[in-house]
Amino acid sequence: MMEPDLRSLYDNLVDDRQRRQFHEEWQLCFSRHWEDIGRCRISVYLRAGVYDLQSGSARRRSAPPANLAYRRILEELTRLTNGLILVTGPTGMGKTTTLNFMINAINSTRRAKIITIEDPVEFATRTI
Repeated sequence: MMEPDLRSLYDNLVDDRQRRQFHEEWQLCFSRHWEDIGRCRISVYLRAGVYDLQSGSARRRSAPPANLAYRRILEELTRLTNGLILVTGPTGMGKTTTLNFMINAINSTRRAKIITIEDPVEFATRTI
């Protein structure tokens, strides 16, 4: 895609608040849901003064537990009834998958209040 096309796509995707944030920080990461496509994560940034855009689809369901490297440890953590768990790391290392597994495990065994902070939201149990 050529830069004018990316600029046009950018103009159609972002609102005024996001546009201000992009012009202050020179990067923007958000998610958007389309009925026929699903939920997508979109990153817009300037690279060498030229607009660049990355996008990827966000899963509707979390990964199956067998695919998680530390499944037993995560299952033990989900049985705790109080405390704070931080899941941190670089992009693409499984933070969202780990959190989705843990939230589903907790929700399937008991009632609990769970607070997560994720920007942009990649996984939603219902359409936002």
